Amino acid sequence: VNTSPKFDIGRNFCNKLWNASRFAMMNLEGVDPNAFDPARMDVTDQWILSRLAATISEVTGQLEEFKFSEPLAVLYRFFWNDLCDWYLEWAKSRMRDPAQKPIAQNVLAFTLDCALRLLHPFVPFITEGIYQKLNEIAPVRGLKGIADAEKATAVVIAQWPEAIERMAHPKVEEEIRLVQDVIRSIRDIRSKYNKPPGESLKASANAPQAVADVLNAYSGLVCQLAALSEFRAAADQPKPNNAATAIVEDVQI
Repeated sequence: VNTSPKFDIGRNFCNKLWNASRFAMMNLEGVDPNAFDPARMDVTDQWILSRLAATISEVTGQLEEFKFSEPLAVLYRFFWNDLCDWYLEWAKSRMRDPAQKPIAQNVLAFTLDCALRLLHPFVPFITEGIYQKLNEIAPVRGLKGIADAEKATAVVIAQWPEAIERMAHPKVEEEIRLVQDVIRSIRDIRSKYNKPPGESLKASANAPQAVADVLNAYSGLVCQLAALSEFRAAADQPKPNNAATAIVEDVQI
């Protein structure tokens, strides 16, 4: 008998963990650790590794203070939101690009490996099952020249992830946060006006020049996840006639 809605939350997360990991591993076939070049990482790679570094530090510190619900909440947000909702979605197109695929594959394998180790104390059986499969598909996981993931035959005896503060990029995290806020706002507009994801739209933004520069630099990320054919930002960007609008901080979309 399900006696609490919290069981639904746990069940849904375990389903997400299992299905997302299976999807990730489908894209890890043939991963070559020697093909990884840190100089060729894009901003989404830097962002997810920065989020991973913060998660490792936060979860480790909380467990050392004998806290248990707090670190699980942190891991829930990292795996479901950062890794699944954002990084995996951005990585899909890169998996079809022979030049970018090895970079995205190695970053994904390393991140998934660390996530399984962090989650293992809370969901031991599912993480062990996924880890065993990951060992078959990508037996060597690590980011050459940046970080290693010491191999283990089972996650229950695997080394706890080491702190990787050198991967922290607060500036990148702040820039991607802005990009995510813009994407969410465009999605809200789509929902409000019943515009399906398959219908390509054009969008623009009026923003302070420094913010506009960031949005233009990452316009491809906005277009990809907001299903746009075009996106541009400028400090003097006029509002088109009959355009739906949204406000994100000091940005008018």
